Amino acid sequence: MISANFSDYHLNLDLNVIIEGRENGDLALLPSNKLRQALYHLTTENDALIERERITNEDLNVLFVPYLNKNFNFRNRSPLKNIGKSNLYKNDNAKILGDQEFENYIISRIEYNEANLKLYIQMKQNLETISKLLLTL
Repeated sequence: MISANFSDYHLNLDLNVIIEGRENGDLALLPSNKLRQALYHLTTENDALIERERITNEDLNVLFVPYLNKNFNFRNRSPLKNIGKSNLYKNDNAKILGDQEFENYIISRIEYNEANLKLYIQMKQNLETISKLLLTL
């Protein structure tokens, strides 16, 4: 549960050319209304995605990671064999599995991940539409 919900998000699409075209009016010169709309929608989607990623990453770094630092032993889950196991933690995961705060963090992370996935799918579909429309020019 921890590993699956421990990711931060940074898609970082470079939409500078589209934004510049929108601002200087060049997008209005495109012959396809559908393509123009899809490009405008892409920038709006990207802005929404950046904000969603910011919120998701803030939740991870401000709430979830500090909780784990206090209640979970990363050393015992580390794939690095040369650091050895911790003598401070006896792998008592029942402690956090029985903690309401941990459960709430996991549920929040799952909800954030699902919301992000929906936005990524929408973005992918819009990019595929744009690609097809560009081929028809």
